[in-house]
Amino acid sequence: MQSGNGLVLLGNKHSKRTEYFLRAACAAGIPVAVIPLSGAPDAIQTPAVFGPPFPMIKIDPPETDSAALNDLNPFIEQYRAFLRRLGRTPGLRFLNSPQAILQTLDKRDCKQRLERAGLPVTPLLAGNIRGLAMLRERMAAEKLTGVFIKPRYGSGAAGVIAFRRNPKTGEEIIYTPARLRNGALFNTRRIRRIGGAEAADITGAVLASGAVVEEWIPKASRGGKVFDLRVVFQFGHAAYTVARQSRGQITNLRLSNGALPAGELGLGAKPLAEIEALCRRAAALFPGLNCAGFDILLEKDTLCPRIIEINGQGDLIHQDIYGGNSIYREQIQWACGAA
Repeated sequence: MQSGNGLVLLGNKHSKRTEYFLRAACAAGIPVAVIPLSGAPDAIQTPAVFGPPFPMIKIDPPETDSAALNDLNPFIEQYRAFLRRLGRTPGLRFLNSPQAILQTLDKRDCKQRLERAGLPVTPLLAGNIRGLAMLRERMAAEKLTGVFIKPRYGSGAAGVIAFRRNPKTGEEIIYTPARLRNGALFNTRRIRRIGGAEAADITGAVLASGAVVEEWIPKASRGGKVFDLRVVFQFGHAAYTVARQSRGQITNLRLSNGALPAGELGLGAKPLAEIEALCRRAAALFPGLNCAGFDILLEKDTLCPRIIEINGQGDLIHQDIYGGNSIYREQIQWACGAA
């Protein structure tokens, strides 16, 4: 594409993201060139089709067919290298800059940036906890009975563990979609309650691969289900907010948990305004981040909001694309205005 009149999507040709972004563009009469981000990201070079006047570029996350968590870190590292190369290419314009995507992709660095700014977050346990023995010591020292463990990079609940330890009996229980098969970690879409040696093995393997560990903060509940919120915050406002409901503590929608429009929670205008203001303050810490998915925990009883994490490419909400497709329509409108 040699014209600044259209857009470029770096994405996956056969994904819902691409399909509905293209639908929004078509409705607006805007041409989009799709450049595949499939296979190994390290094989992707800065596309030669870019040339002045430069089009606006949207970067979607790459997809992998592997369910092996051991493949996650190498895959993400290749993608990070691609983003760094893309960010060094002069003259390009982005919906979200490669640097902003890199900063939110790293869960530890992202959370630490939020903490330094004094924003309410789910607290990160300090240090690099690389083993189960160290985790037990840290939990005992801080008098914690529960933590969440997740890979430093990745999304879709890959490798996430809700970890409980009884300080009196030493019993440990985990809730996780991860499985161990022949010594290798695999991700599934079904959460199991696991104890004993299997729980220790899975937890130890996730910690050894590099993980962030966060204090377990009880979430608000409704109708016997706990919930948190996914807020798509773009261009200075909350564009779409959906509640993620679960009978367990892991609420990710990829695990077939229930989605509910936030307006049906009965929270009222004030809490939603506080959440939007929190997202605005957080987004300002990441220059070039014009659109992001914020996972927001509401504390049990008080409903005080805390940021769980930020997904710099977390704009896919099925309730929206099958409805008004408003998120992608606004992105198209903004990109054309910026261009």
